Amino acid sequence: GFVGPSCECFPGFVGPSCSECVSGMYGPGCDQGCDWEETCSGHGRCDTGGGCECYDGYGGDACYSCPNGVYGEACDTECNDNSTCNAMGRCNGEGGCECYDG
Repeated sequence: GFVGPSCECFPGFVGPSCSECVSGMYGPGCDQGCDWEETCSGHGRCDTGGGCECYDGYGGDACYSCPNGVYGEACDTECNDNSTCNAMGRCNGEGGCECYDG
């Protein structure tokens, strides 16, 4: 089969059209560094703007918090709103409850 043309990217750029930064770099020239271990708490990777793209199961600006309904270091322990919080609240990312108003 036909394989389309490929690009040889300038240093710091990757991807089929050389429009993405190499891992750990961001910015218009892909020349600004981002330490994903520190910036994203080791639970995500730096995006093209220097922020974080969190791995599945993690959230927040620095990928530190678990989404509601799970908790634990790997965000892999479930918390059931009805049993854990007696249906009077919802589970938070630390395994505790956030009570509903009232």
